[in-house]
Amino acid sequence: MMNTSIPGNLAEAALPEIDYLGAQGGSLALAFAAGCAACWAFIKAFVTGPINKSYEKRIAALEEQNDRCEARTLQLETLLFYHGPGNLRQAMQTALSEERIERIRQEGGGA
Repeated sequence: MMNTSIPGNLAEAALPEIDYLGAQGGSLALAFAAGCAACWAFIKAFVTGPINKSYEKRIAALEEQNDRCEARTLQLETLLFYHGPGNLRQAMQTALSEERIERIRQEGGGA
């Protein structure tokens, strides 16, 4: 039962007895769970949603930039191969051969 008398001091105010292990405790647990679910839905919709979209845009931009850099690197390597001095050409040919051998080994086609 709840004390309905008005106390003179707030420290003397009697709190209603709550049965935490009974039906009232279950209601409190459900209310807490509903609050947590609502808070998580809010955070997911308004905080992490825009962050994920910005990450996706940034990743797409970086992938595009990486493709451009790889194409440009290939162009520059080709120019160096054909127009560079003989020792550079020989070193590049050695590196390309080693790269091909390594790629074949990784694919499982070599010894």
